[in-house]
Amino acid sequence: MCVGVILLLLIVLVIVTPIATSFSHS
Repeated sequence: MCVGVILLLLIVLVIVTPIATSFSHS
């Protein structure tokens, strides 16, 4: 398995989570 893909997915999740929360909160 490519660790880079998992790492990238984790980073994207960490970056998108706050944005999604803010969007849902508004």
